[in-house]
Amino acid sequence: MAILHLDYMSIAIGHSLSVRVYLPHDHIDYAANKYINAEPMKTLYLLNGFHGNENDWLYLGEIIELFRQHNIAVIMPAGLNSFYIDNQDRGAKFGELIGKELVDVTRRMFNLSTKREDTWIAGLSMGGYGALRNGLYYNDVFSVVGAFSPAVLSEDLLKQTGGIINGFNYNRLFSQDDIDLFELASTIKDQIPEIYIACGTEDFLIEPNRAFHTHLDSLGINHTYVEGTGNHDFVYWRKHIKEFVAYATNL
Repeated sequence: MAILHLDYMSIAIGHSLSVRVYLPHDHIDYAANKYINAEPMKTLYLLNGFHGNENDWLYLGEIIELFRQHNIAVIMPAGLNSFYIDNQDRGAKFGELIGKELVDVTRRMFNLSTKREDTWIAGLSMGGYGALRNGLYYNDVFSVVGAFSPAVLSEDLLKQTGGIINGFNYNRLFSQDDIDLFELASTIKDQIPEIYIACGTEDFLIEPNRAFHTHLDSLGINHTYVEGTGNHDFVYWRKHIKEFVAYATNL
């Protein structure tokens, strides 16, 4: 097992990016006293929430034993309050970072599978939005998407609120046409990823999640939607990262 802290110069966002990497197994043949050449690992790109960082899932999410058991590598980039989208005004292509650059960089560095079926993306809150947006947008890269209490944003919601939600001005982030999850889901025709969404009934994001679930149903997009008692916190997210892994490994 290895836990690494990686900093590299990102072309997509124009500055250094911090990434936490969890690699589950060293594959040692103790009888022969040597390392074993292991098969390339399945990989989960796991995204943090707003005001969070690349360490959140590792320490607050308590994921080490979970992914050790399933032999899955986990890549956790710093989200930097970006919503993981391309922002032309800021010159920061976070969507491209997640869907292309980071996948390419980490595959070159580590023994990760290059197969679509072995490449997943998930996240919480802002990261849940980023997982859905980039999982749908880069559907040729990711085969499975997990979204825990995702911040389901749409053009309609931004218009209704003037872009000010919970005191934050989302107009400063969203300057493109491909950020509306409802519209994006409507445009996907091929290679639709498997989607798992979970949101607590006490979460302030429950109604937008219900609406997105209904929208996916109307499009005939196969997905798993889970509601249950819970709030917008790691108590809920720790439970559902486990359920998501069980879901993804049994597809």
